[in-house]
Amino acid sequence: MKKKNIIIFGAGLLGLRIGDLLSQKGYHVELVEASYAPGGMMGTFKRDFEGRDYYFDYGPHLLFHNFKDDYRDLIGDDLLDISSSFSMLVKGKRLAYPLKIKEMLMNLPFRDVVLTGMEVIYNQIAKRNVHSDSLEEWITKRFGKIPFQQFYAPYIQKCNGLPPNDVAVDWVTERTHVTGNSLLGTAYKRIKTALSKKDTAPNNLPSSDRITAYYPRKGAGEITDALAKRIQDKGGIIHINSRVNKVIVTDNRLVNWISVKHGKQEVKLYADYYISTIPLPVLIKNITPAVSISYLEAANCLKYRQLILMYLIIDQPRVLDCIEVFFADKEVIFKRIYEPKSLSDYMAPPHRTSLCLEICCNETDDFSEEEVYQKAIDNLRQTGVVTPDKISHYFTIRVPYAYPIYCQGFKEKVNLLLDYIKSINNLTTIGRQGLFKYHAMTNETMEMAVQLANSFVD
Repeated sequence: MKKKNIIIFGAGLLGLRIGDLLSQKGYHVELVEASYAPGGMMGTFKRDFEGRDYYFDYGPHLLFHNFKDDYRDLIGDDLLDISSSFSMLVKGKRLAYPLKIKEMLMNLPFRDVVLTGMEVIYNQIAKRNVHSDSLEEWITKRFGKIPFQQFYAPYIQKCNGLPPNDVAVDWVTERTHVTGNSLLGTAYKRIKTALSKKDTAPNNLPSSDRITAYYPRKGAGEITDALAKRIQDKGGIIHINSRVNKVIVTDNRLVNWISVKHGKQEVKLYADYYISTIPLPVLIKNITPAVSISYLEAANCLKYRQLILMYLIIDQPRVLDCIEVFFADKEVIFKRIYEPKSLSDYMAPPHRTSLCLEICCNETDDFSEEEVYQKAIDNLRQTGVVTPDKISHYFTIRVPYAYPIYCQGFKEKVNLLLDYIKSINNLTTIGRQGLFKYHAMTNETMEMAVQLANSFVD
């Protein structure tokens, strides 16, 4: 049966992309967005400081070749070409990111290099087909215990808030393009590339030293703003400052209507089909009548890391020579920093630049802004990124539901909830939040939207 009216929970990149594609197919779409503006994590906001404009994203969002034509269609010549790199700081030493074998080994004592080599060879020969239950076990088998402890373990704990042995292996298998497959496997790929007659290797792979991508002139939010406008131009509606409060499910396994809260006002919205991009546990808890206790318990077990985004205005033209720097050491409060100007010169005036620091925390953690700032500037000074006297201004934003925590056993709970949602005939959950999925880059998000939109009849 063809569905003409569709309501989408959430107006981030995924929700907007789905809404745009379905609008083009002739569907009437409405999006319900809790924030003050569409865009979600891929929004851009502007701040004035001393009479000059600065543009900030909610973390860096690179765009890739797969959907270049779609981006050009949305923002035209505002789409800039990017060619740069990532790096990682470990114990004061600057390394490439993703981590390269040569650099890892060069930064270990010779004895550790020998032991690592022997361990990796043994694992490859004797344990090739042994199943890994934990992330620690998976990485150790491929890279060795010493590199794991030196380069990976502190960063993993910083991201998840858990000891690495308590983190499910899915966290790393979703990110094999970042970690590589194994020391021997990656070494073979590098040798093969070096001996190849071709002049260039594929970009954006573990063997690549630089990344090629695209970025809008005045922030990633140009893309989501353009999608929102196109939806509205086709008669679609975006309810901002509105939160899905109840999802009313009938006895015949259909969503009948939803309740949406806008301030103190509560309204009912009706549609033929409903698509959720909001956090899976939140969706489950909003279903009325309430789901059984087993589903509620599963939803309560699924936790998220929050992000404190600290933005600094720096009194110098540039700071970094790459897009992003990752910080593995547990003494450093932030896990990653990036410089908006590394993506576009238009993000800050010529004589100044800005930085965004990403600090992971739990939902229950309570830090004062001043406490976080003092620790952050100490780390910036100690790591040689920038001195405190160059910082002219700062502010922070706290982002909930930033990263799902992949604790041991999470997948069974996620699958239980997804199976329940599948039993509701006119409701779909999708995306990083909707599927409780850690890794979902922009190109993967765009592809998800295409696949879902194509499932609807023209």
